[in-house]
Amino acid sequence: MDKFVSYVQDILDTDDNTNHAVKSHGVNVKTKKALKFAARVLVQAHQLARHPNRHQGFTVHQRHSYRALSKLAPDIAKSTVSHASEALLNFSSINSLGTKHQFKTNSCILVGGNSNQIMASANDEFDPVIAFSSNVDEGELDKILAQDMNGLSTVDRDRIQEEIHGVYNLSPPETPDSIETALKEFQQHIVSVPAERSMAYIKALSLNSQFVHNRDFRLKFIRAELYQIPKAVNRFLAYLDVTYHHFGQEVLLRPILQLDLTKEEVEVMRKGVLQLLSSRDRAGRLVVVHQGAMLAEGFHSASRARVSLYFLTVVSDDITSQRTGLVGVFSLHPDSRVYLSAAEQRSMNIINKSCPIRYSAMHVILPSDPIFWQMKIAFLFNVMTTKTDRVRTKMYKGGMTMETQYKLMTYGIPALPITSTGQIKNKFHVQWLKNQRTLESIVQGNPDKVEKWILIPETNDVLFRGGSGNIYHYGNLEFELLVESKLPAYEGSKDRKVKKAVRAEVIDAVRSGGGRFLEMNKEHRNVWVEVSDMEALHNKLYAFFYQHKKRLESRATRQNSDSETLQFLESQTKRPRTDTLGGCF
Repeated sequence: MDKFVSYVQDILDTDDNTNHAVKSHGVNVKTKKALKFAARVLVQAHQLARHPNRHQGFTVHQRHSYRALSKLAPDIAKSTVSHASEALLNFSSINSLGTKHQFKTNSCILVGGNSNQIMASANDEFDPVIAFSSNVDEGELDKILAQDMNGLSTVDRDRIQEEIHGVYNLSPPETPDSIETALKEFQQHIVSVPAERSMAYIKALSLNSQFVHNRDFRLKFIRAELYQIPKAVNRFLAYLDVTYHHFGQEVLLRPILQLDLTKEEVEVMRKGVLQLLSSRDRAGRLVVVHQGAMLAEGFHSASRARVSLYFLTVVSDDITSQRTGLVGVFSLHPDSRVYLSAAEQRSMNIINKSCPIRYSAMHVILPSDPIFWQMKIAFLFNVMTTKTDRVRTKMYKGGMTMETQYKLMTYGIPALPITSTGQIKNKFHVQWLKNQRTLESIVQGNPDKVEKWILIPETNDVLFRGGSGNIYHYGNLEFELLVESKLPAYEGSKDRKVKKAVRAEVIDAVRSGGGRFLEMNKEHRNVWVEVSDMEALHNKLYAFFYQHKKRLESRATRQNSDSETLQFLESQTKRPRTDTLGGCF
């Protein structure tokens, strides 16, 4: 490092050396300026890391410079950016640095990359940013985001905004034929991928793994990339690589299990750093809550990656979310770290781009402290690295307040169970982890005996459980209206066959709308199973019709009583009219 710094410093100080370097590579004066630029970046970053008290903010004008430098000496370009980015991101005063415009091909991520991700190919969708500056205010960043939005066609822009609100789904319609065609194209494409890009896949083949050939497993990646097969294959291979790197060859033979996590990682998960809400949004999407504890000091980045990989792999089993995507709520706690190292940001980005499920909307909630403004920039440009990712991201200031929750509700997100300190409660999450661990052990032991467990019901499902815990579930509300519409025909006949036919119509109506009839598992909390026995289902509907009739009668009685009470009170408040003329006639 010191030798390299000395080398580029000499280039800066001596024009002759610069001219010699330029001539030796046969390039023009613009490239000389590019080399000078890279040297300044590296030297200043190195000095900042060594002498924090002597730092001075600087703004980098690099759009054409780095391209020229990459033509001059790609190795120097990669090494320069790698060392500079690591030095800058490990330096606590990064908030004095700022962002400039992006570029696409042959580009680098100076803040938030490393030597393995410095040179992005022309086919990549990265829009990297070079540095952060104190003169980048909210208005300037909004302009950059507006440019991202304007870079999309009107149709794409409208569809993405509608998908964020849950009223549109970008995933193409599926048929058995379209699924078969996509799977065949997937296999044809994967065999044409060079060996150096599919090392984990080749390893899996050498182990005779049936898991990597599983249709449902591959279909996850196809849906995550909206049936764009080349991208789906790239995501598939990246997932195998990253899981093999973090968990070993076992996960090339089977899905990731809780048993693969360390005791510390399981304990961090129990705290609810990553959790699902107990109910879906209005579009039926799962809502994933990321809490700031994931960024806590002392929690190793490798452990963070393993926890994220396990969680998102489990979540990807939900078929509805495979098609519609996830809704993410990223809630940053004031005690969280503001700055992530280049490796940490790269790890978050890789996981986001490799897991077999996509985010259709992301909501990021920042504390009111202005220092977290830098986290907003870092998140937008080093984690959400594509334009389509960034336009799906909504930012909120002020922390997890009631006002923020109301804003989230406008996007169809259910009310968050939060404490007085703004933290998400984890009671449901702890039970979900326990149920997931039990389910995994059953699947590994004897898959044939596994009962179909449903941990988070669909929006249109009808839930049978005692008490009033599910009266506001959307499927139950629709079911109640449906029963009420059938009640006159049901009560108007004393013929049992007619009543059974009415109940059958209700069952068909619910199922044709994609709903199921679920009841709580008797042995495990928060586990639902489908009522598949028709006789048992008819018995439940028989009881529901009777109870709903009684509720309507009770409601009518209360309304009549309230009406009579109101009339009585009004009569008591009315005073007799008097002759205001006082008998003058």
